[in-house]
Amino acid sequence: MLAASPAEALALFERNKKDDRLVQDKHHKEVAGRHFSDILGVLGDELQSPSDCPERIMPLWLAHTASRLFRAQPLDRAKEWGLQFYAELKRLDGKLPFTVIHDWHANVVEPFAIKFSKRRGPNPWRYVERPKAFAKSACKSSKP
Repeated sequence: MLAASPAEALALFERNKKDDRLVQDKHHKEVAGRHFSDILGVLGDELQSPSDCPERIMPLWLAHTASRLFRAQPLDRAKEWGLQFYAELKRLDGKLPFTVIHDWHANVVEPFAIKFSKRRGPNPWRYVERPKAFAKSACKSSKP
């Protein structure tokens, strides 16, 4: 059964961290009879991809992002980051304020779109004349 709340998600992450059962390469892994999980796998055995993450714990876009960020760090740092991540989700009860989403778009998505639009080769942004304006309009349209 999947975690029912951000508070339960934090408790599950803390338990996996304490028992040294966190991994980065898969959501779930069995080694010598021991079950290991990554940042999302701790939520429950049913979780097979970030898209399976219950939205009562975090929005799907954040689940996809968290999984990648967890894997991109050295494991010791990722464990501490994951603890802080779930503590904040608990504090917010899984409901991210729009300012977080806006900040993400403005400071991560927009610079990435601008940088990506200037690259050579296959480029899905090539028809966007002004990626900055496109990113801002996308940000405005995603407001709840």
